[in-house]
Amino acid sequence: MSPEVPEDTGHTPSDPRARWRRGAVAIGGLLALAVVGVLRLQHHHTLQQEADHRRADAPVVRVLTVGGAPPSVINRLPAQAAPWHVTTVYARVNGFVNAWTADIGDRVKPGQTLATIDTPELDAELAAARARLDAAKAQAELARTTDERWRDTPKGAVADQERDAKHAEHSAAEATVRLESARVSQYEVLSGFKRVTAPFEGTVSDRTIDIGTLVTTGNSTTTPLYRIVQDAPLRVYVSVPQAWVPDLERGDGEADIYLPGSSDAPVTGRVARRSAALDAQTRSLRIEVDLPNTDHRILPGASLEAALHLAPRGAVAIPAQALRLSATGPEVLKVDAAGHVQVASVEIARDDGRSVEIRRGVAAGDRLIINPPDALKTGDTVRVMDDATAPTTGHATP
Repeated sequence: MSPEVPEDTGHTPSDPRARWRRGAVAIGGLLALAVVGVLRLQHHHTLQQEADHRRADAPVVRVLTVGGAPPSVINRLPAQAAPWHVTTVYARVNGFVNAWTADIGDRVKPGQTLATIDTPELDAELAAARARLDAAKAQAELARTTDERWRDTPKGAVADQERDAKHAEHSAAEATVRLESARVSQYEVLSGFKRVTAPFEGTVSDRTIDIGTLVTTGNSTTTPLYRIVQDAPLRVYVSVPQAWVPDLERGDGEADIYLPGSSDAPVTGRVARRSAALDAQTRSLRIEVDLPNTDHRILPGASLEAALHLAPRGAVAIPAQALRLSATGPEVLKVDAAGHVQVASVEIARDDGRSVEIRRGVAAGDRLIINPPDALKTGDTVRVMDDATAPTTGHATP
């Protein structure tokens, strides 16, 4: 019998050496992948350490984000408040103060009695003038009847010259009546000045009389009785630098008036008048603002600050601290999200010392370094300590 042949199952017999080789290849691939991963981690860690070192060595800066378009006002300018009306009240008659009814700080109305004056001499003169008027009227009546009687005398009984003389005496007597009547009216008008009245609505700022004070007809050498000022509205005088005059012409004619040291909101006034020439010494234009001052909060003579509404010149407004001057002109230093610096030249449209309007070189949303160091240049890295938004108001708070 022939030996049995094993049945062919389609698989080759297992070779231990082949299995070992396949296992070695798989293990080698895994080890290679592990080595590559470790090398990549080490490289990334090294790059991270280098970046951390660079950031640690980078200078720390403060940054602001540029806002929108600049406002339509300039920085605050010094201003001076003045009363709308101010007057010194003098006596118009000689006499003694009988009483006074208004004191310092009182508000008075037009025609209100401030004081009364005793005038014995004027009273006597008025009485004498009235007596002379009565006598003149009697003389005029006698002259009239005489003139009429001489006119009724038949022609030829008396001389025409005598008749004309009597008529002339009558005319002279009538003229004397008119003269004495005018004198009486004069003294009566003067008697009306025994009552000292306020010329307009205002506030008494000074009183220099008391009961019994001797007062005389007022002039520049006599002592005044009262001083009255009108503080609603007020006149506010502002000296506008020559550089701002063209913008003032394009303005809307308004000004915000601030009271230094006060937290109250500003009062808006109207630019009503302006000088026709610049001051030769200060090179400024004087303008006058009408301020309502209905609450009498601002006193005449107060030092104020005025912010004028002007047309903007630039596209954005930034603080002056964000500028850096170089040999090529003014420039700013922009910072991106990664802390990289880019130096950009700018064109200044207006500079009032604290706020600068930029025509070109800066756009809204740019992040600018405040007080940029001279050593920084494009491509440098910085660390941002603070990030604020630039205000869009045209005036800086003192």
